[in-house]
Amino acid sequence: MDLKAVYKKTQKGQEEMAQRTVLGLRERTLLVLVDGKATAADLLAKAHHMPDPPGLLAKLIDGGFIAADTSATAAAATTAQVAAAPQDQRGLQELMRYAEHFLDEVLGPEADVLSEAIGRCKTLPELRIRLEKTRDVLVGMGKKRKSEEFWANVEARLEGRAPPAPSMPPPAAAPPAATPAPPPSASPAVPPQPSMQEAVRFARRYLNDTLGPDADALVEPIEKCRTLAELRATMEKTRDALAASGSKRKSEEFWKGVELRLPAS
Repeated sequence: MDLKAVYKKTQKGQEEMAQRTVLGLRERTLLVLVDGKATAADLLAKAHHMPDPPGLLAKLIDGGFIAADTSATAAAATTAQVAAAPQDQRGLQELMRYAEHFLDEVLGPEADVLSEAIGRCKTLPELRIRLEKTRDVLVGMGKKRKSEEFWANVEARLEGRAPPAPSMPPPAAAPPAATPAPPPSASPAVPPQPSMQEAVRFARRYLNDTLGPDADALVEPIEKCRTLAELRATMEKTRDALAASGSKRKSEEFWKGVELRLPAS
C-alpha cells in the first residue's frame, strides 16, 4: 500500500454508498472519508480510533471500492513539499478549531470573514500571523478584553502550555428571602435566520463539538460550497456519514439544525 497515494471511490464504491449492501459499519465509515483528496496516510490517521485501520483500508482497495487517483497523487506529492510536519498539522487543526469556535461565540455572523481567512492557513507560522491580525481586529471592534483572552489562549497552545482558565464573574448577590423576585415570563426562542452562512456556521460548530479532530474531513467540503444546491447536497452526505458511523441520533440532530438554517431553494 502506497501511503502517499490519493484514493477515490470507484463506481462500485459509489453504489455501496447508495445501497449499503456489502460492507460493514467500520468499512463504510472509512469509505465515507475517501474524497479524492486524502492520501492513504491521511485516511489511516482519520481512522486511528477504529480497530486495524490498515486492514480496513486494504479491504476497500482489494474489494474494488476505492482506487488510487494517479493525477491527484502527483498533486498531493507537490503540496506535501511545503505542508506542515504531521505533528505541526495536528496542532494547526486544533488551533484553527479553537479560534473559529471562539470567534463564533464572540462575534456570531460577523465571524465568518475572519474564520474563512483562518481556515485558509497551511502552516503554523502562517496561522500565527493570521491570528495576530485577528487579535488586532478584535481590539479595533472595541473588544479589548476578549482580544486579550483570545491571544492568551492562542499563545498557550502555540507554546504547548495548558490554556489559562477562563475568568469567572463574581456571583450575583441573592435577593432577600422575604421579597423574592417573580420569575420572568418565558420569551419565545427566536428561530435562526436562514442563510448559507448560518447553516455552515452551525455545521462547523456542531461537527467540531461532536467529533473533535475527526470533524475536519466533514467540515472542509462544507466550507468549500459556493451554491445553495451544492451546500444542501454536501450537508446530506454529512448527515449520511454520521448515520453510517453509528450516530443515528446525532445524524438526526444535525439535520434538524441544518434544515432550520438552510434557505428555501
